[in-house]
Amino acid sequence: MSAAPADSITTPTQPSQESQPILVADPLVGKIDELITLCQVLDQHRREYRETAERLADDNANLRRVLRHTHQQIEQLADHIRQMEA
Repeated sequence: MSAAPADSITTPTQPSQESQPILVADPLVGKIDELITLCQVLDQHRREYRETAERLADDNANLRRVLRHTHQQIEQLADHIRQMEA
C-alpha cells in the first residue's frame, strides 16, 4: 500500500525523456517569438524612417529650387535698381 502512493508522487514530478525537451524548449520558443516580433517592429520602423527620409530629401530639393529662383529674382531686382540709379 505504501508503494502505490510513492509511485504516484514520484511519477508526475519526473518528466519522461519525451516531455523534457518540450519543457526546455518552451522558454526558447517564447524568446524566439519575442525576437520575431521585435524584428517585425524594427522593420516597420525602418520602413517608416526610410519613407520619412525620402520625403525630407524631396522637400529639401524643392526648397533648394525655390531658394535658387528667389536668389535669381533678388539679383534681377538688384540689377534693375542699379540701372535706375545710374
